[in-house]
Amino acid sequence: MSCFKLPKYFTEELENLMARFWWKDDKGTGIHWSTWHDMCMSNDRGGIGFRNLDAFNMALLAKQAWRLLVFPRSLLGLIYKARYYPNTDIFDASLGSSPSYTWRSIWGGYNFTRKRV
Repeated sequence: MSCFKLPKYFTEELENLMARFWWKDDKGTGIHWSTWHDMCMSNDRGGIGFRNLDAFNMALLAKQAWRLLVFPRSLLGLIYKARYYPNTDIFDASLGSSPSYTWRSIWGGYNFTRKRV
């Protein structure tokens, strides 16, 4: 989850499974006491604190980009720098041609964060 962008349908299916676990009983019936959105709010805002898995996935990918920025001499940092941004840093890195799924995911997480800040 911290290295690959999970497809939206997959994270939605996982959230549906979690919701069914909390809302249904053994017979398959249950009462929806609250919306899933409300349950995903933090405890201090009145929710239970479940995570929005798609947003959590993007946060973990942005964290990997941050690690490439802070630890550029790590093995992974050196490999990505040589392959995807040899003459610049991660701030100016482009997606490049024929990127790996891992780089595409990390680059997407970084750009997602950069647009929001």
